[in-house]
Amino acid sequence: ERNNFVATVVYRRRGSQANLSKNISAIHDYILIYQKTEGLQLNKIAANIDEGAFKNPDNDPRGPYVTMPTTNKGGSRYTVITPTGKEIVNEWRFKRETYDKLANDNRLVFPSGGNGTPRYKLFLKDKKEQGVIPSTWWDDAGNNQEATREVASILGSGAFDFPKAEALMSKIITMSTNENDIVLDFCLGSGTTSAVAHKMNRRWVGVEQMDYIKTVAKERLKQVIKGEQGGI
Repeated sequence: ERNNFVATVVYRRRGSQANLSKNISAIHDYILIYQKTEGLQLNKIAANIDEGAFKNPDNDPRGPYVTMPTTNKGGSRYTVITPTGKEIVNEWRFKRETYDKLANDNRLVFPSGGNGTPRYKLFLKDKKEQGVIPSTWWDDAGNNQEATREVASILGSGAFDFPKAEALMSKIITMSTNENDIVLDFCLGSGTTSAVAHKMNRRWVGVEQMDYIKTVAKERLKQVIKGEQGGI
C-alpha cells in the first residue's frame, strides 16, 4: 500500500559509462523500499570511512581519531577554561555535564598549544561500531560488471544474464534483517540473494519458475553451502 512506502534508492549499476545509447547513457536503477508494518526501523550500515584521516598524535590507548567541533550555534551557553587558563564563552553542542565527562575521559583536544577552542575526539573504532543510516544514493554497492564476474567465477561465463552484485544484496540484507532472520526472494534468478543471506548467517527461501533454477541457482547455492566465499 502507499502508506507502507519508505524510500526510493538510486543505485549506480554500472561502474563506468558505456557510450552505446544514442543520447543518454543509463547507469542507474531504482530500488523501492516498503515496510510490511508501520514503525520500521532499518539497521545502520557500515560508514564509508577515510581511515587515513584518523591519527593518534598523543598515543591514546583507544586508537586513532579525528577531532570534531564542540561548538554549536543555539546550543547550551557556558564558560570553559583551556589548559592555559583562558576562558571561552560560547554556545556548545553538549550540555555542561556531558562536556565535563568528555574532559574527564581525555576526549577533548585544545588546539593552538592549549589555548584554542576545544574539539572532541571521534575514535575510529567508535565510528565503525556506530555505523550510519542509509542514504538514497548508492554508488558503493557493487555493479553489474562485478555481478557477472561473480557468477562466472563459480559457473563459468554466460551462465546467467544480468545477475545482481553480492555487495548490493549484502547492503540490503544488512539494513533490513538480523542474523537468523528469514530472507525471501520470490524471483530467485541466479541465486544472489540466497547466496548472500547464507554467507551472512540468515535463513533463506528462494522461489523461481524458470529452468535455470536447476542449472544456475541450485548449482551456485551448492557451492555456497560448501564454503564458497567470493563476492562478499
